[in-house]
Amino acid sequence: MTLSTIALFVALVLSVANPVLAGPVTTSPFPSGLIASGIARCAVSNGGTTATSTSTATLLDASGAVLQANGPFLLAPGETGFGTPSALSVSTPTICKCVVPNSKHKCAFQYINGSNVTVLPGN
Repeated sequence: MTLSTIALFVALVLSVANPVLAGPVTTSPFPSGLIASGIARCAVSNGGTTATSTSTATLLDASGAVLQANGPFLLAPGETGFGTPSALSVSTPTICKCVVPNSKHKCAFQYINGSNVTVLPGN
């Protein structure tokens, strides 16, 4: 068996074992222009049970400009990484865009104002 045949076999096995490739996940928009208090941040979770993996999270304002770019998060199974928060008193954080390795990873936009928390899951 040649080295190129072995490499092709390994690539085929990996593609079958992990059919969902890395890709962007975006949350629904949050109406931050109507609220002037609290903070917002992105969160990424590894819902898998076996593999540690890498994800990123980007918090965007209403115009699509980047407010916070966080990661890479190296997440073990069951772990969640939190992005840097942005205050709604000085910006309009609206959407989180995350790059995740597979469908077991979740992305969310979190609005926090005191003990009140609103979570918008990624699509």
